[in-house]
Amino acid sequence: MRTRIFQVISFILTVSARDALSLQGYKFLDNKLATRTGPDNGQMIFNPGISVPNQMSFCAWTYAEFVRFGDMIPVLEILTDDLQPIVSVFYQSDQFVVDEIQSVSFPAPLKLTRRWIKCCLSVDFQMNSISGYINGKDMYMMGEHNIFRRLDDTFDPAKNASMVVRAAHNGRMNQPLIGSIAGIKLWNKKLSETELASYSNCSMDTEIDGSIVNSQTPWNITGSLIERTEVKFSEVSCTKENTHHMVNIPALYKNFQHGVTACNKFLPNSIAGEFKSLEDAQYYYNLSKSNPAVLEECWTGGRVLHWMPYMAEELIPKKEDFFHVYSKEKLQVDLWRASQPNNKKNAPFCVKAYLTLDLEGSWYDFPCEDSRWGWASCVACTIPRTLDQYANIRLKGLCSKTAFDTEFEVFNDESGYISYIGQKHTIIKYVPKTEQWLMYSTINPNLTAVSSNNIGSLGFGTHNWTIRNDVSCSVPDETKILTLSTCKDNEFTCKNGLCIDIELRCNSSPDCDDKSDEFGCRKIDPGESYLKFIAPTVNTVNDSKVVVDVSADIIDILEIDEISSILQVQFYLHFTWLDNRLIYYDLRTDEGLNNLSPLEKQLIWYPVLVFENTEFKLSTVVDDDASITIKKMGDFYLSGLEDPTSRQNYPGQDNPITLSRFYNTRFLCEYNMAWYPFDIQKCQLNLAMKGNSGDFVNLETQILTFLGKLEQNEYIVEKYFMSTAEEDGKYVLKINIILGRRLLAIILTTYIPTMLLTIISHATNYFKPFFFEASVTVNLTSLLVLVTLFVNFSNSLPPTSYIKNIDIYLIFCLMIPFLEVLLHTYIDYLRMDSGNDPIGTSSQTQKDSVMYPEDLASLKQRLAKNDDNGGTNLSGLRKVFESSASTREYQPTVEDILGNTKINPNDLISRNEMVEVEARENLYSHSNEDDIHVRIVKHVMQFGIPLGIITFHLTYWIIGILHVTSEMDQLEKIDDVL
Repeated sequence: MRTRIFQVISFILTVSARDALSLQGYKFLDNKLATRTGPDNGQMIFNPGISVPNQMSFCAWTYAEFVRFGDMIPVLEILTDDLQPIVSVFYQSDQFVVDEIQSVSFPAPLKLTRRWIKCCLSVDFQMNSISGYINGKDMYMMGEHNIFRRLDDTFDPAKNASMVVRAAHNGRMNQPLIGSIAGIKLWNKKLSETELASYSNCSMDTEIDGSIVNSQTPWNITGSLIERTEVKFSEVSCTKENTHHMVNIPALYKNFQHGVTACNKFLPNSIAGEFKSLEDAQYYYNLSKSNPAVLEECWTGGRVLHWMPYMAEELIPKKEDFFHVYSKEKLQVDLWRASQPNNKKNAPFCVKAYLTLDLEGSWYDFPCEDSRWGWASCVACTIPRTLDQYANIRLKGLCSKTAFDTEFEVFNDESGYISYIGQKHTIIKYVPKTEQWLMYSTINPNLTAVSSNNIGSLGFGTHNWTIRNDVSCSVPDETKILTLSTCKDNEFTCKNGLCIDIELRCNSSPDCDDKSDEFGCRKIDPGESYLKFIAPTVNTVNDSKVVVDVSADIIDILEIDEISSILQVQFYLHFTWLDNRLIYYDLRTDEGLNNLSPLEKQLIWYPVLVFENTEFKLSTVVDDDASITIKKMGDFYLSGLEDPTSRQNYPGQDNPITLSRFYNTRFLCEYNMAWYPFDIQKCQLNLAMKGNSGDFVNLETQILTFLGKLEQNEYIVEKYFMSTAEEDGKYVLKINIILGRRLLAIILTTYIPTMLLTIISHATNYFKPFFFEASVTVNLTSLLVLVTLFVNFSNSLPPTSYIKNIDIYLIFCLMIPFLEVLLHTYIDYLRMDSGNDPIGTSSQTQKDSVMYPEDLASLKQRLAKNDDNGGTNLSGLRKVFESSASTREYQPTVEDILGNTKINPNDLISRNEMVEVEARENLYSHSNEDDIHVRIVKHVMQFGIPLGIITFHLTYWIIGILHVTSEMDQLEKIDDVL
């Protein structure tokens, strides 16, 4: 206990000693005018009565409340007695300037307003050198050194001009400081680098009094807005309290995470309360308890509660189990109530501080998620406030000419509520009486804006603001959507004011807590000046037409109808072009995230092409089945402060649009069947711009892919390519599909059957001569079958006025059995007409023979006996003889008819096959096979016809294959050209 009391006493003594130090200072009040200066501004000048020395150095503290004009914070000027500047020193957000001599450009803008800055500068006219330090740092190491001209070009000390010193005013721009300056010291010597570093150190006040200007200098002050004041060193030094500003948020949050989120709106991980010592805790308590708004807004049932940034995840935690939510360090102070932690609720546990209790014994453990408003608590945030570390709060959505400020810093105002102070003159503050956020100007009371969002929002995020009298931007009264946040240009502001990487916006995955990053994800906004019925303009001088790149993906060929001249194709068409009239928003590498909505698709120009070789001249359409995407290719620029929504803007001339749609269309194709089945069919999908739009568009072929099966029934897709041509005054793009015939199916169904039939037909040449009738029957049957095949093939192919290749082949095959029948008949005739009568009777004998009645009975008996033996029924012959016997005077006997018959004629038509075959064999055994004519015909049949068949087939197939090869070679040449 004694140790803690000693710590508290030491802390109080340290603070008191620091506060006892003070600096001589001057306050330059705001004239609250729209002009740089007014009659009340005045100037602060000192004439030391000496000539300008060859060397000089100065140090000064500067505090700028506002930077109203030119982004300039004047520090000090060295003038001649006629007020001509020799050395003029001032700050700007991105550089430190010795006017018209040299400057230091900082790599990143520094925050110079509402913070004390210590600067020391040495000038040596003889050595032409300048050295400077800011807050203990060599300014020339802080950025790029820029030299405009030499010192000796600016001033020559040999002239012995009288020196005048002017503070906090730039004469060239007539720009006064709005703020304070303190501790001005000027020496007639050059300070060393060590002295400059030490004197400019904002943590100590070690410099000796200046030899020219010091705390006793009698400044000549004019104007009523310059006031002499004493500045405590504790206010200007780089202490933790000054470099890390604590801001109380007088708003209640039920859950610990909600309080953390409120601080994260300013900067990540900025919740206050990481206590390294008891002094840190005491400072936190004192600042919070002295805030009127905290006592007003955080008062709940007799308690003023604050969330502390500590938690424990154990089910039954002890004091040592609690750790800081960000640093993960254990508690280094013990401010627990005697009965705490008591673990009455569910884990995880967080810490609340009762500000109405004594410091020690003010902590209680509570569940981090609590639904009870009666136990809701406030929170405080720690905001860094140095030159390069700060919470830069920006207001977006106003026009570029707005009279309001657009950059702010957060403070607690005199009433304790949240207040945002702008760079020039604008203040945004919460008004508890109206429960609104008010934005107003300190120099124009008529310029205001109000927004009705609760105090817990901190005014952050995207809200409606009613703006009055911002006449450079709008009508006197206007409601606009404005966004207040600390988000950088490359970050997106969620609706609640939190920031996420802009690359996460509109990526189809919510990253904001309120999911607002996926709201309003439009890709284009053409505006009223955009004319969708006019093609985009072209930037190039030599080409006045917009280029549309056409690609296609053939999915499948559904139908090849040669008779109806139809080719039905399923395919995707892709049109790609640039439209320099458009700006695209938040494009992503994944093109699927860059789809235009159905409404957006109807807002822009797109090419419309007609399918020229369709029956009803169909055209491309943009409907719900069509997709329009933007391909991210070019660089983006970030939306400025005029856009309340942070966006990446991609110019249309660098990022192409692609329109894609699926089509299932029946195209007309003229099938040339002359070389069937060695034909190569060339079908086309002809596309041309609709109407006269082709006068403004050039179609260019790009990529054609075939994703379906290459084998299509009896066809195979040999090639596919795109080409362009001019037809009937139109520029036509052609998607060429080259179909080759699959011969295997035709060989199996046509060529092999016809060849087999031809072989069978020819095989009859090798039958025995007495099978003449069988040979004729086989050939006639083959002929009929071939005719059937020929007719069926003719019906399956489109009718043409020319003879097809297959017709020649089938006709040739038809000729084989036909010739075989003729030759068999002829050779049989030759055999029977050779003078050798196999029956053994002469025609004279038959002519002279007389059949007597007594012989008729014997003939009948023989005929009857033959019938009984199963021989051929000669009833017809019997009738003839009986008829002849009754009508002729002389009838020949059977013996006379048959004479010396070697065979029985009845056996030739016997029902007994063996008898018939034997009889025929005997019949043809007496034929004259040695006749020269018979041998010639047989030679032709056995050798001539086969040779002709083989020769025809070889010639037929060679010519057909050569034709296919020739066609493919031509296509290869076309492909190489394309």
